[in-house]
Amino acid sequence: MREMKESGVEWIGKIPNSWASDKVKYHFSNTKRIVGTKVNEYQRLALTLKGVIKRSKDDNEGLQPSEFRGYQILKNGELVFKLIDLQNTATSRVGLSSYTGIVSPAYIVLNGKDSIVPSFAEKYFLSMWHRNIFNHLGDSGVRSNLNAQELLNVSIAYPNITEQYKIADFLDQKCSEIDALTADIQTQIETLEEYKKSVITEAVTKGLDPNVEMKDSGVEWIGKIPKGWIIKKIRYVTTSISDIDHYMPSDSDDENSIPYLMIGDLKDRTSKVDFEQCKHISYIDYKYLSSKRKNQIDDVIFARYATIGTVTYIDTNRDFLVSYACLTIKTHENMYGKFLFYYFKSKSFLEDVSQYINSNTQGNVGKDSLARTKMVVPPINEQHLVADFLDQKCSEIDLTISEKQQQLETLAEYKKSLIYEYVTGKKEVA
Repeated sequence: MREMKESGVEWIGKIPNSWASDKVKYHFSNTKRIVGTKVNEYQRLALTLKGVIKRSKDDNEGLQPSEFRGYQILKNGELVFKLIDLQNTATSRVGLSSYTGIVSPAYIVLNGKDSIVPSFAEKYFLSMWHRNIFNHLGDSGVRSNLNAQELLNVSIAYPNITEQYKIADFLDQKCSEIDALTADIQTQIETLEEYKKSVITEAVTKGLDPNVEMKDSGVEWIGKIPKGWIIKKIRYVTTSISDIDHYMPSDSDDENSIPYLMIGDLKDRTSKVDFEQCKHISYIDYKYLSSKRKNQIDDVIFARYATIGTVTYIDTNRDFLVSYACLTIKTHENMYGKFLFYYFKSKSFLEDVSQYINSNTQGNVGKDSLARTKMVVPPINEQHLVADFLDQKCSEIDLTISEKQQQLETLAEYKKSLIYEYVTGKKEVA
């Protein structure tokens, strides 16, 4: 057991007696090298949750500059930081570059000296990010950003060079093993999600009886359907497809305020929605906006933007609104809302609706387009049987997915703990 001493840095705690602690500026410098007219000589790079990666200059995802002459040069072996918008704890913050290229001028690039091994420092700064230390540096509240000078004045604890290499090599190996396990579990989750979609598609287009007589549906992406089933446009199985007025009401914390759901609040069932954590609006706004239509049990909420196929079945009787980014669908008496909900999750529906998606900016399905899509309509009693079957089957699949997601969370926490314990000397590499 090594003897320990106080590091003088609250988040680090104790470090081994043989370790030192001082400022980052004694081991790194910051020089912003603007690429200028040499822009065509360099690869574009980006800092992501997977580290520093190559990125095409033609990649238009997110906000993009009109040109890259204002970008700065990042060299192989240098550290790069994105310390803006620190309230967003889900984004990447630090990476060690394996390439030479250009990055956003909003990033901070640190050039290392001989006293610190870059890969050790990367793990140290990763641990700071994991523990949200950047957010609170030099401020009693959450910082929105840090500049290069503030980063250089951060404290860093470190052992001798030999031990730094040992720690960095050990953590590289262990983190690679954890990342491989994580990738494998993520693949399993994706496979289960695809399997669930296939189970839904099979049930809502072929039914539950494998021996039933089939007929051609006349729709290429649906194929054969049971003989007693028919194809209809969605307009003929619904009484209304509507949204609220296209304006955003103000937040309200009044006693009589009403939940206002955004797309990110939606779950498969309204009984699973956290109504307490979502936006609330005044009762007056609710009365005005709900005058056009009011949500009821057995209605279906369809997200017209974002990921097409994000749908919610209303299974609770309470007052709430969904934003104008969603459509609320009321079904005809010959259509069970929950069957329609499942049909919206099928591959057949996604294939059909894809031809109507306006993708100039983001996916967008209009009311008229949704009404024109075709669907398979079984007799009402069979709709209930299919929906009940899918309730049970999807619950089983979702339980397995949930267990695997818990495994991912456990691995992520283990990785964070492992990095912290070794970069602060709490544990020693054998």
